[in-house]
Parts: sequence; C-alpha cells; structure tokens
Amino acid sequence: MADGDGITLNRFRRFNDKLADKMSDSMSAMGLFWLLTVLIWSTILFQRPQGAQGWILFLVSVFFQGVGLIVVNYTSAKQGRMMLQLLQETHDTVMAELASVRDLLSTERQIVSGISMEDQELAKLTETLQRVTVATKYRRR
Repeated sequence: MADGDGITLNRFRRFNDKLADKMSDSMSAMGLFWLLTVLIWSTILFQRPQGAQGWILFLVSVFFQGVGLIVVNYTSAKQGRMMLQLLQETHDTVMAELASVRDLLSTERQIVSGISMEDQELAKLTETLQRVTVATKYRRR
C-alpha cells in the first residue's frame, strides 16, 4: 500500500467518524422521538389494527421499534455526558491530591535535609566535646 493510500484511508475514516457522530446525535434527539411518535400514531387515523393481536403487533413492531432506539440513544448519550463529567471531576480531584502530595514531599525533603545538616553539626560538636574531654583528662594528670 502506498503512502497516498494510507492518507486517503485516514481521511475516509475521519469522514465516516464525523458522519456517524452527526447521525447518532440527530437520531438520538428527542425532537425526532416526538416527530416519529406523532407520525406513527397518526397512521391510526388511516388504518386501525384489528383485534388485540393487531394492536400488540402495532405497538411492538411499529411504535416500540420506531421510537425505542431513539430513547435508548438519547439515554446513552446522556449517560455518556454524565460519565465524562464524573471522569473530569475525578481527574481534577486526583490532580489536586497529586499537587498536595508533591508539596508534602518537598516539605519532607527540606526537613530531612535540615535534619541531616543538624546531624553533621551534632557529630562535629560530639567530636569537639570528646577532644575537650580527653584534653581535660590529660591536664588533670
């Protein structure tokens, strides 16, 4: 496959994605639900189902299948938006916690550095004290 074919294929895929997104959005609009509901129920004026079985078949095959997909798509899109919002809130909370942990780690490093410096000073003082003690003992003799 030549490079030009890959570019053309990518363009075709992007076009398909955009078209599918637009169709999905329009097919999940509640306006379409109401339009189809009115159209489906208006057919009753011209031809009524006969008997219980006819009404059941009308409701299931025409009404539920006609508008059910729209409602499923609508609620799915709504759930997707809610999930996206929840993920964004979770991300923001985690990033805030990460910043807090980084601040704590920085503070801890500063404290450890200070303790290390104090340990070095304490070691020098201890060495000096030992020298003074030895010198004092030597002078007493």
